[in-house]
Formats: sequence, C-alpha cells, structure tokens
Amino acid sequence: MKVCIVGAGSLGSLLAAYLVKGGVTVGVLTRGPQAAAGKSCAVEVRRVFSNDSFHVENITNLGNMKEISDYDLIFLAVKAFDVLSVVKKMHDDNIIDPARHVMCLIQNGLGIEDSVRFYFPRVPILRASTTNGALLEQPGVVKHTGSGETFLGFWDAEKHAGWETMLDALRDSLVSAGLHAELASNMRQKVWEKAIVNAGINPVGAIFKVPNGRILEIGSLKSISDKLVGEAMAVARKGKFIEKFDGFSAVKKVIEATAANRNSMLQDIEKGRKTEIDFINGAISRAGIELHITTPWNDALVAIIHGLEATCGV
Repeated sequence: MKVCIVGAGSLGSLLAAYLVKGGVTVGVLTRGPQAAAGKSCAVEVRRVFSNDSFHVENITNLGNMKEISDYDLIFLAVKAFDVLSVVKKMHDDNIIDPARHVMCLIQNGLGIEDSVRFYFPRVPILRASTTNGALLEQPGVVKHTGSGETFLGFWDAEKHAGWETMLDALRDSLVSAGLHAELASNMRQKVWEKAIVNAGINPVGAIFKVPNGRILEIGSLKSISDKLVGEAMAVARKGKFIEKFDGFSAVKKVIEATAANRNSMLQDIEKGRKTEIDFINGAISRAGIELHITTPWNDALVAIIHGLEATCGV
C-alpha cells in the first residue's frame, strides 16, 4: 500500500510520520517550504505527553498533483473548506481512477464527504476521526501534543473486494507505530461525535486563546462549552445522527487527554488564517434550522469567530 497525504500541516505531518514509522510508503503534496525541500524529506515527532521523540526519513515530496496517481490511498489532510477545490483539481486533471484509488478524509466537521461525492461519485471514501493533538513547530518538526483515539471506516455501507484489506493494513500500520487506532462500522455517527466534541472545545479555545486544559479549569469557559455541547446534542438526537453518546463526558475526556494542545482553530486564528467554524458549529446551527431546534450559543460563537477572522483580514 502506498499512501499520499495531500496537505502537510500539523495533522498531515503527524500522520505521515506515524505511517512511515509503521512501514508504509508515503508521499506528501503540499505548498510552502516543505514543497521546496526536494524529492525526499524527514519529519521529527516530539511527543509532549511522553516526553520523547522519533525521527523518520524517506517521505517523498511530490512535485505536482499528477504524481498522486501513483499512490493507492489518498489522504486529504487539507482544511475542510479547501477540500472542494482540491478534488475539483483532481477531477479536472483526470488524476483519480475509481477502480484503483481510495480517498480518506480526516477533516474536522460535517458535510466534507459531499465535496468528494460531487466530483467522484464512485470513488471509495474512507473516513478518519481522530482526537490526537498536533502542532507544526516548523516544516519537518511536529509536536504530538495530545494522545487520542483514531477511528477508521468506510463512509458508505457498500464495500468492494480489496477495500477491507487496505483498511486493515492502514489500521495495523498506525497501531504498530504507536497510535491507538480502531476500525468502526458507524463512521457517520463517529463524525457527528467528533463534531460535537470540536464544537465544545475549538471555538472556546480560539476565542479565549487558551490551550484545551484551561476550558475545564475556568468555570465560565466550561459553562460556555457545556452550552455549545448541549445544543449540539439536542440537534444530533433529534436528527438521529447519534445514539447512546454523552457529549459532555466525551469533551471532558478529550480535554484531559490533550490539555496542552492549542486546538487547530486557535492555531488558525493566531496565524491569521480562515477557520473550519462553518463546518463545525456552523454546520450544527444549519442542522438545527432544518430540525427546528434553536442553537443560540453555537450561532453566537460562529459570529464571533467570523469577526476574529475579519479582523485578521481573512
């Protein structure tokens, strides 16, 4: 199995390193300093939670998008709002073959799969959901700030010969490299569960500029988080997107496991970049409208994050 990772930010770099550590052939397609590093690059992972590190080499830097066709599994590790433009480019350049390529999505948020399905209705989609925290210190150096769980599974119920073997190999490589990875048959629910957790953590950390752990330590921040999660749970339950899921306990568990992590939305705000708020809290608000459930706290934090983006010139 050969894996191409499109996007070598915090999570993409972390994923590339662990896959190589697990024995997988990996190529990355990215922009910026990493793209100019030549045909091979290395990544150092510094694990905050265990105070150790590891170093991998022989990650291939792809010169252009057309080289993706040489790989079997394509991980889209770009931001949720970039997925549509990336898959459009793949479609326009005739890069993807539904008979031999599988696409994996690891973005935060809801509705990402629709972007892929619009251009590639027959391409197998794997969905990954992870609570691991990562921070890219510089190109080739990534902090693994929080050890979490990773779930992998097919988005659609139908499966075809060979896909299960690839999925098993992907899970096994991550586990052998030291990540907690499991297969899940209910990825649609897992994605909603992750969105609920993200809704209760990401905008709070981003607005108040605090690492995850402070949300539990400061009563007013925890109260805001609880309001966001409560609304998200009400929407998800009425829409029958989840069952037997305690969002409050899940948020607490993730925060405790990633206390030092400055979440991705906070990192984006600090660097003056667009956030994924419209795919997380914004998506929950839109679902609430469709289901006739009010979501005033989620609505308010979406507006605040949009305001922060605007002041950064996004």
